[in-house]
Amino acid sequence: MAEKKRKKTGIGLAIWLIVAILIIIVFLVKWETIHNNLIRAGILQGTIIEKEEKPETPKPEKKKESSKKKDSVTLKVQEEEKPAPVLKSETPKTETEKVQDKIVEAVTEKIVEKAVETAAEKVVEAVKETKPAETAKPKVEPPKPAPATTTVKLYYVVIDANGSVNYKAVNRTVAKDSPLTNALNALLAGPTFEEKNCTTLIPKGTKLLGVSIKDGVAILNFNEAFEFNQDGIEGYLAQLKQIINTATEFSSVNSVQFLINGEKKEYLGSDGVWIGTPLGRNSL
Repeated sequence: MAEKKRKKTGIGLAIWLIVAILIIIVFLVKWETIHNNLIRAGILQGTIIEKEEKPETPKPEKKKESSKKKDSVTLKVQEEEKPAPVLKSETPKTETEKVQDKIVEAVTEKIVEKAVETAAEKVVEAVKETKPAETAKPKVEPPKPAPATTTVKLYYVVIDANGSVNYKAVNRTVAKDSPLTNALNALLAGPTFEEKNCTTLIPKGTKLLGVSIKDGVAILNFNEAFEFNQDGIEGYLAQLKQIINTATEFSSVNSVQFLINGEKKEYLGSDGVWIGTPLGRNSL
């Protein structure tokens, strides 16, 4: 609303300015006529047109005629001989006044030209402001190509009615850029809703801090949460087997060396499960 009001105000000011300029131009063109009328009206000091009072010419004395007819003729002749009143002509302008008039006329023309130019600029600006702003076209970004993926096997735990711990492999699709890292992070996240009857015995809060492979050994670095399993010895064995089985699904990995916060430890947990050397599928 504020922008529309500004646009209307700009157009209105431009129109009033043009009208004022036209009035000034008409005033300058009719200046001489207006000036003379003001002088005749006595509003301005100047040459006042008045009747010239001429002394009456002495009437020639004529002999009185006795008859009335001669008297009437004489009166008519005298009345006809009265000269008509003569208006005084306007005094001619001096050279100085003429120069002043030329200067005033030149300055007036410059002022009118400048005013007209300014008014035209205002009108153009007002018209430009009234034009609707062009809406920026939204940039259409080309669709990003889907990242390359690969299918991996993750190992979760299935506990039967007798309480026996079994291991079940499920297929997952992960990004292909770092398949071992992506597979292990998916394993730590736990089974999905579709993977029914599966669970994990890896302690909650376990995070993978680093992965490297050297001579067929996957060196996996976990945080301190990996050391504490509330399910005791069975829990420690299960968490190690889940990770070892998942990692050795890759052809480049034969065994796993576990690190805790970057340090190699001999035993895991208070029950003392050996992790001091690389462990394969048949090590536990």
